[in-house]
Amino acid sequence: MAKNAPKPLLTLTEQSGEQASQLVLNLSAMSRWQRTRLAVTDFLLAASRGLGKIFRMTQSAEVNEFLSYVPKRDKVTEGALWLLERAQEGRQALTADRLATAMFLADKAHLDAYGRPVFFDNYVASENGPEGVAAMEMLDSTYDWTSIGDNVAPWTIENVESQPLPRPMRSPNMRRLSETDVEALKSALGMVINLDAEQLRLFTHRDKAYAAAWADGRGAGSRLDPRLIPDTRDDEMIDDLLYASRHAYLAPSRK
Repeated sequence: MAKNAPKPLLTLTEQSGEQASQLVLNLSAMSRWQRTRLAVTDFLLAASRGLGKIFRMTQSAEVNEFLSYVPKRDKVTEGALWLLERAQEGRQALTADRLATAMFLADKAHLDAYGRPVFFDNYVASENGPEGVAAMEMLDSTYDWTSIGDNVAPWTIENVESQPLPRPMRSPNMRRLSETDVEALKSALGMVINLDAEQLRLFTHRDKAYAAAWADGRGAGSRLDPRLIPDTRDDEMIDDLLYASRHAYLAPSRK
């Protein structure tokens, strides 16, 4: 190597004063484009660090609105009705908790298989597993159905052995559910029916999004990070879905 050849920049802190002076001369000899490129790189790195700090400061342990979907409440309604009706046909009863678990499993299955959830619901950790925020609101007997254009609730809620038990009042509107939606719902229902309460609880508690929410939020009510729900993490896909949920056209309700 030539005597005056510059050393790598990463070893600058190990160089003698004489070598450092030589490096300054070499940098001065660079072309204008090289100096500009270095300056731009330094600026972008600094900006990235600053934005990262700002982003972390805006994070909430309870809810991060940047990572929240706008739920498809029409699909929440019709998907829940499909599950309740099919369970009844098989002489099975779905409590509100087991229905919520089935809806989470359907969302996850469809997301993994087709790159979008069925309901675009936001999930929180509960003792029994993940629960959809919109789904649990709509399964509450006090929910205002006129807020989404319906005059009456599509199900009644009975209390059986201290468990809320939704009873469908009508069949689902299949125009609201795609073939792949139904495929995911069928798969989720099969799992919920074939596992007892303890097996289902253990199965959902092993889900990485649930486990992270429970640990980070220290218990029930902690929001699941939608980026952790797919089997294979894909932040770009989730960002696109979050954006689409806020801007997609919602067709008027059809009975």
